[in-house]
Amino acid sequence: MAIDRFGVLADPTRRRVLAALARSGTEGRTAGDLARELGLGRSLVSYHLARLQAAGIASVETDVTDRRRRIYRLAHDAAPRPSVHRGPARQPRPALPPPVPPADVALGALAADSGIVPGGQQPLLGRGLPAATRERVGRYAQRRRASAGEILFTQGDPACGIWFVESGAVRLFTSDTDGREQTLQVVRPDASFNEVPFFDLGPEPATAQVLEDATLLVLPVGRRSEILGAAPELATAAAASFAFRLRQAIALVEDLSFRQVAGRVARVLLQAVLPHAGVGAGSGGRTLTQREIAEMVGSSREVVARALRQLEREGLIRVEQGRIVLLDREGLAARQ
Repeated sequence: MAIDRFGVLADPTRRRVLAALARSGTEGRTAGDLARELGLGRSLVSYHLARLQAAGIASVETDVTDRRRRIYRLAHDAAPRPSVHRGPARQPRPALPPPVPPADVALGALAADSGIVPGGQQPLLGRGLPAATRERVGRYAQRRRASAGEILFTQGDPACGIWFVESGAVRLFTSDTDGREQTLQVVRPDASFNEVPFFDLGPEPATAQVLEDATLLVLPVGRRSEILGAAPELATAAAASFAFRLRQAIALVEDLSFRQVAGRVARVLLQAVLPHAGVGAGSGGRTLTQREIAEMVGSSREVVARALRQLEREGLIRVEQGRIVLLDREGLAARQ
């Protein structure tokens, strides 16, 4: 166990989280409390707490006064030494459930229409593939149910597979050591994500966090050869998906490089309500928070707040009780 703990504590951000947890003593802290204290993103802190818990260094329990709160403490038998570093950190592959019987696999996410669907998502597998091919692929799929806030995998982890969203929503993002996050995509039902590492076997390029309770299908990378052998058409379908992802990435780079924050905010607000392939797509029509907008436009919450006030002064939007009402979509389109 000691060797495993040394590996877990090799990550410098994780050691910061552990030190803050140790300072809380027996009282314990929530992930949100630790995130505010350290100036890190809550999802990043939650991920590191989960790793500490898996290593037996931290424990978690539900607050008896508020069952929505989860309190983290040092485990009773934990005696970590944050300053010790012995070799690179081990990044275990996210655990996947055992395969489900083929008859139990719902193929809705594997049989969505080709092209861009509402919310700007594009599924990897469309109806262009024969039904028999979709059925063969579905036999390798594993179902996983995940709760809101759960981290499916993190940037740098070994490749785990292609994911399909049956229900719920998943956010893909990157982050730096200071906890700043850049949202890349919000994935909703009938869309896939994480195709690239399945084919190039490289590390995960982003972190995936569940936004809303979700049911997912996974094609595990460990059975990659079998899957491609049974359905070689999958590689051809993936080429179209890669082209789509590349266009998304180029559009995001253009936004971050050439548009001012107010223009990027206007663009995200439009993408959230209109069929579009941009980073703001996939919000499901719900109102985005200022923090979510900031993570999408690559800025701080304070700068986004000023941009929203500017758009409001221009008569393009109205902010009321935390809700953003779009008053002039054509004006927003011209503003982006």
